[in-house]
Amino acid sequence: FAYAAWRGSQDQEAAKLLGSALTAYEAGEYAEAIEGTLEEPGLLAIAEDYGATPTGNLATFYAADALMQLERYDEALDYFGRFDADDDIIGASALAGEAAIYEQQGDTEQAARLYRRAAEAYEGVSAPDYLLAAARNYEALGDLDAAASAYDAIETLYEDSPAAANLGFYRARLAAMR
Repeated sequence: FAYAAWRGSQDQEAAKLLGSALTAYEAGEYAEAIEGTLEEPGLLAIAEDYGATPTGNLATFYAADALMQLERYDEALDYFGRFDADDDIIGASALAGEAAIYEQQGDTEQAARLYRRAAEAYEGVSAPDYLLAAARNYEALGDLDAAASAYDAIETLYEDSPAAANLGFYRARLAAMR
């Protein structure tokens, strides 16, 4: 009981601190968001000090994304790895963020796997885009069957999405690669 009460108070404290950092993040001031100011801690400090709380975990996600935006990819991967993801939109976004970094670094196999996991983690509005990104990476790997499977999933599950609009082009490109 005492631990639950302490954790609850820690989460409330983290929530108060997170406000300024998120304001900077949303304004695109990623360096300020992660480092903070003289008056307020940044996302990195909040993630470190309160990472065991739900709000601290959320700070970990935003820290990872801000680091990615600043092209500090190795640090971003570290924070994405620390983030305790659920099967929700933020969890899927974290997987897609990791995937984007791996794709940027040329690890198309890891990128394809993570984009596919992101699409499966949360079947929301971004899922067809994650499937397209997975297919792009599968194509780069030469795994044309996996790319076709991703296109099939878009057609079956997200036929009305913008991603589905160009499936004919993508499938023609796949046929030309075979």
